[in-house]
Amino acid sequence: GLFAGTLVRCGEYHKIKNRPGCREAFAAAKDIHLVVTSMGDMQDEHALFRIWCNDCAKEWTPSWKDEAVADIQYRPYGANGFLRDSKSDLRAVTLFELDDLVALAGRKNRHVILIARQCGLCEPRRTRARALLPILKNPHMRVFSRLVLDSPTAYELLQAA
Repeated sequence: GLFAGTLVRCGEYHKIKNRPGCREAFAAAKDIHLVVTSMGDMQDEHALFRIWCNDCAKEWTPSWKDEAVADIQYRPYGANGFLRDSKSDLRAVTLFELDDLVALAGRKNRHVILIARQCGLCEPRRTRARALLPILKNPHMRVFSRLVLDSPTAYELLQAA
């Protein structure tokens, strides 16, 4: 397990990683062969990361707010790259950074499965196509070795190509 609070200040993150219950999880990360993860879209009002950012807006405005297109594991990315936090930003505690997922996905006998499904609450259903485009267009952002998506998202991506 990863025994940490959900949110921490970026300037304190290194301390969290060295606490009991976290230190062991981070040490074991090198032995993980399979990661299954998903994503959200900052334009989707139901995306948990967007809700979290909006909810925290009274106490914090992220340094990357205007650049964020989407997130994977509650870590933001923009049209051309992964977004970097300032020390005062809040962030989710994650075992892997987005750069780590790119490296892991590129290794032999390691797998990162990214699930990109439509929003289940939007009407009409919002796809993740817009949020996927930066990852598909920029090889340095390829956070997956396998991509799982629904037919409407695949169709929308093919139309955008």
